[in-house]
Amino acid sequence: MARLGHRLVAGRAEPGAGRAFHARRAGLLHASRGRARLQSGEYGANVVGRALAGPVVAVFGGAVGFAVDAASYVFSFVSLMRLRAPDRAVPRPDDEGEESLLREAAAGVRAVAGHPFLRALTGFLVAWGAIMAAITALTVSFLLGTLRIPTAWYGALFAFTGLAGLAGSLLGGRWVGRISYPVLTLGGFAGAILTSLLLPVAAGPLVVAASLAVLGIALPVFFGAIANIGLTGVLTVDIPEGVLGRVLAALKTATMTAQVAGALLGGLLGDLVGVRLALWLCSVAALGSLVLATPAVRSMRPAAVPVGAAP
Repeated sequence: MARLGHRLVAGRAEPGAGRAFHARRAGLLHASRGRARLQSGEYGANVVGRALAGPVVAVFGGAVGFAVDAASYVFSFVSLMRLRAPDRAVPRPDDEGEESLLREAAAGVRAVAGHPFLRALTGFLVAWGAIMAAITALTVSFLLGTLRIPTAWYGALFAFTGLAGLAGSLLGGRWVGRISYPVLTLGGFAGAILTSLLLPVAAGPLVVAASLAVLGIALPVFFGAIANIGLTGVLTVDIPEGVLGRVLAALKTATMTAQVAGALLGGLLGDLVGVRLALWLCSVAALGSLVLATPAVRSMRPAAVPVGAAP
């Protein structure tokens, strides 16, 4: 149910993000601002879906919520199948077979390894993905079990993440061309990590605890949206269009593998030491992961400054 709004606007965010990346021919600056607009639509729809989730589950039960969520996937599938825009990619004779797939994957890894900023940032992205997956796995138990947030409030709390992501996307879009992409990326991730500390702090009367929890959930999304726009800019400026998809696949594979491990570890940690303490440990680990971003700071170079930025 919480994802229904996403599909009503653009199906899924990732395909839209991919189209923004391939808007290079229309201008690199335009691509980054286009990504900001796509994110704004995604998060705006997120507000609707998540706001409706809690009341629907509270009134009709969890089974109805899952049914609506499943229906939203069907809606997304049908919408994608109805797309008629031609693919601008030029077919290559070596695009078939398992060997070609392995070559494409290897090319993506080489492109990341050959880019100083992305190479330095990859270790941080993997660690951050694992930690955020662990925090996400613990959040539901923390809100409903530890803080005892009413089920009807649950979706409304997460609706604020949509508003935060929308605000971050709009602000990040305005900063494109004024602030270098690496600074946007690293600054956004640092803000997300620091504000995530508000979640395990949440305690006290229900209203106070819920307010702190909202800030601990929404503010990282706000800063993460800014970081995503910055990372999009780094990719579109420095990575040739011919290998951009492979680079994205390499980064996505690394971070998603880490997320699976992080989610499993988060659940195990919650069982062993308790949900709140597990959240604290994850938050401290997130702070420690900033050390992994230090090489990325050192690798920043003038070539990654946005097109049109002031000298």
